[in-house]
Amino acid sequence: MITAGQINYYFLFYNNQLSFLNKMIKKIQKTKFNSYKIGSLAKGCQQCIKGEKTVLLITGLCSKNCFFCPISDQKKNKDVIYFNEWPSRQINDLFTEITLCGSKGVGITGGDPLIKLERTIKFIKALKKRFGEKFHIHLYTPLELVADNKLKKLFNAGLDEIRFHLDVYNSNFWEKITLAEKYGWDIGVEVPVIPGIEKQYKKMIDFLCNKDKKRNKIKFLNLNELEISDTNACKLVEKGFRAKDKYSYGVKGSEELSKKLLKYIFTKKYKLNVHYCTCKLKDNVQLRNRIKKRSKNAAKPYDIVDEEGMLIRGAIYYHNGTSLKCIINVLKQNNVPKKYYGLDKKRKRLLTTTVVVEKLVKELKKCSKSIKIAIVKEYPTVDSLNVETDFL
Repeated sequence: MITAGQINYYFLFYNNQLSFLNKMIKKIQKTKFNSYKIGSLAKGCQQCIKGEKTVLLITGLCSKNCFFCPISDQKKNKDVIYFNEWPSRQINDLFTEITLCGSKGVGITGGDPLIKLERTIKFIKALKKRFGEKFHIHLYTPLELVADNKLKKLFNAGLDEIRFHLDVYNSNFWEKITLAEKYGWDIGVEVPVIPGIEKQYKKMIDFLCNKDKKRNKIKFLNLNELEISDTNACKLVEKGFRAKDKYSYGVKGSEELSKKLLKYIFTKKYKLNVHYCTCKLKDNVQLRNRIKKRSKNAAKPYDIVDEEGMLIRGAIYYHNGTSLKCIINVLKQNNVPKKYYGLDKKRKRLLTTTVVVEKLVKELKKCSKSIKIAIVKEYPTVDSLNVETDFL
C-alpha cells in the first residue's frame, strides 16, 4: 500500500524532473535553421547564416594532417588563395567578390593561416581599410603554430574573432588558448564532432570551462557535424564511419554525440555559448543565402534568377573566332541589343536570353556545324557551376 508520504515524494520528484526538462528545453534551443544552441551565436556565425560572410582561404597549406579534413584536392596542401569559389591572388578580386555577395565580413580559413602569417595580416589590414572597422573578420587556426607575437600581430591588424581548432585526441597544445586572453577580441573553439570519443570531448569542455563557472577560457564553442567529402571519404570509411543516410553527407553518430555534449554542458551549469552546426545548415541555409545575395548583384540583363538564386540563360558554344563573328552578326541582324548578350571567353560561349536562343536557334546553327546551343541553369558564382543543361 502506497502511503501519503510516498505519493508526495513521487509528486515532488516528478515536478522536479519536469522543471529540469523545461529548463533544458529553454536552455538548449533548436534554431529555425536546423541547428541547436545554448546561449547566443558568435557574430561570425550570425553573419554566416545570413549569407553575409565571404570565405577567404588564405592558403591550403596546413600544420596538421587531420584524417577528417574535408578540404578539396584543388586546395589541400597547396599554397592557393580562394575568395569563396574564386581562385585568385589579387586583392581587388576579393573586394569584387565581397561587393557582389553583399558581405558584411570575411572568415579567414585554410589550411592554417598562421603558415602564411604576413599574407594574412596584409589581407586583414586591406579589408579594414577598404570596408571600415565595422567589417567583421574572424579566423580559424589550429594551435600548433600559435605564439604570443603572432596573436599580437593579428589583433593589431584588426582581427575581431579568433577560432581555435583543438586536437581532441591530444591536449598538449590546449594551454596555448590562454595566450589569446589578453587581447580584446572574441575567442572561440570550433571542432568537428567525431563519434566514439565522448570522454575526450568532455575533457576538452571541462578544460575550457573553469570550475568556478564565472569565467571561461573562451566565449563560445562551435560543434560541427562531421561531414564526408570527396577527399576524406576513404579515410573515414577505413575508420568505420558512414553517412547517416543516403540524403546527407553528415556522419552517422555525430549528431547524437553533439546533443549529448550539449546536455553535458547544461547539466554541468557551464556558462558557455554553444552552437551545434549541422551539414544541413551549411548547405541549405548558409550557402543558399550567400548564393541568393550574389545572384542579385551578379545577374546580367540577359539572366533569369530563379527562387534558389540560380541563373537561367541561353548559351551558344562556338569553336573559333569565325563562328563567333557569325553568331554576333546574327544577333545584330535580329536587333538584339548589346546588353542582352555577353562573351564568356573561358568557356568559348556567348551568353544571352533564353528567348533569343529559342527564337534564333536555326539561324545560329547555320554559322557552323560545331555550334551547340542550350538553355543552362548555373550558380551565380565566378565558376558558373552548371546545374542543368538543355540542348536545343
